[in-house]
Amino acid sequence: MKKQTAFTLIEFIIFIGIMTFLLSFIWENQLPHKILMAAKINSLENDFRLITAATYNYLDKYHVLPGDLNNNGKIEGDFDSIKAGDESRLFWLQLRQTGLIEGESTDQKQPINAFGGVIGVATGAVVNKYHGISGLFIGFSHIPGEVAFILDSRNDDANPSLGYIQAHQILSGRETPAESYSEKGLYNLYFAM
Repeated sequence: MKKQTAFTLIEFIIFIGIMTFLLSFIWENQLPHKILMAAKINSLENDFRLITAATYNYLDKYHVLPGDLNNNGKIEGDFDSIKAGDESRLFWLQLRQTGLIEGESTDQKQPINAFGGVIGVATGAVVNKYHGISGLFIGFSHIPGEVAFILDSRNDDANPSLGYIQAHQILSGRETPAESYSEKGLYNLYFAM
């Protein structure tokens, strides 16, 4: 009897079948999730760039920040304010009225980000309310921890309490300044403009 040194045709077919099953399982369960996550991250980064450009275009044209009613160089109110008439909401109204962002010219609601939270703009003036951000910032609410870490790593220093991107973790419905990112956490991210 000769010693077998290679796969038989049946063994090879079984091997191909198992590999096909495993690859299809990985494709169906992991890859689409990763592609969707990457698209959402890119959407947040694009939103930041577009809002920044629209803000500076408005400032260049009108010599005042959009929404800055008292012309003091600040956007007052919380970035995620629900109070009509706050400067942080009038910001969106004026950008829409001038056509610098899409939307109804009578709408002052904040846009919704790719993860279902709001996108808001305000000026961080209260110490520790928005970490160390004391100037104009764009806030993105309800960002998953893994995404917050990726955004901070790609665009800043990966430290939620330092740099141009800072974060608060949402715990029991309250914001707490974050010292590190938790993959399972939920965050509000603040991008200094």
